Amino acid sequence: MGLGQLISWTSRQIRSRFFESLLIILAISLGVAVLSVVGTVVIKGTRELNMSDPEQNTITIQQKVDDYRTFYKSGNKIPAQLVGSIEAEEVKLSLDFIEDLQIAIPEIDTILAYEHQGGRLKGAPPMNETDWRSGPDPNWLTIIWTLPNLITFLNGELEKGSFYTLDDFKNQEAVAVIGYDLAQDLFPDKDPLGQLIELEHIDTPLTVIGVLKKVPEEIPERYTQFSWFRSEMNRYIFSPRHNCNQTNDPIFSSITLVPKNDDPTAKVKDYLLARYGDSLSVESAREELQFFLKSMQPMLIFIGGLASLALFIASLNILNLMLARVLKRTKSIGISKAIGASKSNIFWQFLIESLSLGLLGGLVGLGLVALATPLLKSLGEIFAISLPTVFLSLGASLTVSLIFGIYPAIKASRINPVDALRAE
Repeated sequence: MGLGQLISWTSRQIRSRFFESLLIILAISLGVAVLSVVGTVVIKGTRELNMSDPEQNTITIQQKVDDYRTFYKSGNKIPAQLVGSIEAEEVKLSLDFIEDLQIAIPEIDTILAYEHQGGRLKGAPPMNETDWRSGPDPNWLTIIWTLPNLITFLNGELEKGSFYTLDDFKNQEAVAVIGYDLAQDLFPDKDPLGQLIELEHIDTPLTVIGVLKKVPEEIPERYTQFSWFRSEMNRYIFSPRHNCNQTNDPIFSSITLVPKNDDPTAKVKDYLLARYGDSLSVESAREELQFFLKSMQPMLIFIGGLASLALFIASLNILNLMLARVLKRTKSIGISKAIGASKSNIFWQFLIESLSLGLLGGLVGLGLVALATPLLKSLGEIFAISLPTVFLSLGASLTVSLIFGIYPAIKASRINPVDALRAE
């Protein structure tokens, strides 16, 4: 019996007991769907923990917010009274701080610092109620106050003009490098270089000294804190001038360290603690992921256990269904053997039927996951199903179908045709 005949025979048998087959397929599909999600989180989480992408190994330093600086005293007969407060030493995340840190910890490849600012174009018509309902203000521009290394770190390339320098940052020069789309919108018929960008509530206009090449819209392989930067670079203004703080020593609210190879989080923490005390907060992207996976572990084990139980029960149902079909078809198997069917033919008939139920259940389960993909992505990129998980899920459904389908197939192939023909 050829493969085409086996598949045709299997299809007839599944249709003949359609309701039973459907229940088994649904049970397998639910188990496969849940195992796909759990497997994806485990595989992606493990891979991310071994990540080598510098953007995923970043360390963020910022001022620590201390809510316990105020001290009270209280007695048995009087309410608590405020007696004073202790101010923690304020550490300014300035350019001097960044340069000192870069020298102290050579494992750091680069230090990024930036702040979001913005404002409406001067002279733009005010937004009315209808405009607000239709979407964001088209005349609102986003300014990224940053060191010049952020643009090159984001792989920004110049279309024309030049980047600003570290000296421009130190001198708070009122210059700007703008995105390609923004240049087209603001200066459609002019050369953007040398043009002024004037914003409301900001006294000093910014002079355009550079225009970036257009950044293509691409879906990143993995999302980091810089992914959204790249997606919006075409409309950003990068400037060394802090328009909200006109001091000679402007400071950042946070800075981001990008390590060279190994994770230097422990060394960074030790250095900052020894030099500045407990005034700064240090957060590692790797440690955050480890904490997330650890917090998810009990839930993943519980859900994965339920899914495995569902898949196991469905497999037992395959075993029971196939044994019942062997018993029901004892006489027809005997007739088949009497007219020349071999043990191998009978064995493969029942095994292919079992594998077909597992394959259909796996495909339906993956279909359910595909329908739920938008919801899963909204929970986080780590939940988005990957191709390796698809193959593992199908492999799991076929494996359990194979394991629980072999015994009925062997039992059917060993039926004695003489005894089968005598059976009622």
